[in-house]
Formats: sequence, C-alpha cells, structure tokens
Amino acid sequence: MVKKGAVVIDAGVNRIGRQILGDAEFDEVAEKASLITPATGGVGPCTIAMLLRNTVAAARHQNAARLRLPVALVMADVARDLHEAV
Repeated sequence: MVKKGAVVIDAGVNRIGRQILGDAEFDEVAEKASLITPATGGVGPCTIAMLLRNTVAAARHQNAARLRLPVALVMADVARDLHEAV
C-alpha cells in the first residue's frame, strides 16, 4: 500500500525472464505517488557515483595517513573535486 502523495524510491531489482522490474508495481503506485523512480535508471547511477566518491575519499585518506598529511586537507580536496564535477 502506498499513501496518496508519497514519494517512492524503488531500489529493488528483480529479473523476470529478460525483464528487469523493481519492488513496486510501477503503474499501480504511480497513480497514488507524487514522485516515483523507475526500476532501471533510477537510483543506480546515484549509487555508483557515491560508491566511486567514497572509494576516492578512502584512497586519499589512506594516502594522507601514509604521507602524514592532515585529514582536513585531504577531505577539502575531495570536496573541491566533487564541486567541480557538478
């Protein structure tokens, strides 16, 4: 059940034959929801972007410890790169 006006973020991925479906019944939920993400192309690109961001931040953090750099300097560098990417 979905409350009228709800925002539905469908992060589930289910394969049925050659078709990829989410956890929510898209057509049924779309009638009630104010916003809904599609099962394919919805939250996946955001998940990948955040995973890559965190991987880069972790690598820089490890490198900073090895080189004895201040962590604040490394995190400021990551924040600058993210700002430039957007």
